[in-house]
Amino acid sequence: KQAYQRIIDGVWESRNNDLFMAVSYAKVKNISIEPLKVLIGTVKGSDEFTEEEFYKTVQSAFDNNE
Repeated sequence: KQAYQRIIDGVWESRNNDLFMAVSYAKVKNISIEPLKVLIGTVKGSDEFTEEEFYKTVQSAFDNNE
């Protein structure tokens, strides 16, 4: 829940870790992951978070929670 809110608020700590936890939370609570897409295109240092990375992390979280 906290990771989900951090992403929405734009104060995520680690994009991949927070996204993984947020997607896991969303799946359990049956809520949309659409708001988490705000991470796509964010830049940390010289690292841009791509749409491909977003969906890989989402898939990993879904696979982990089956």
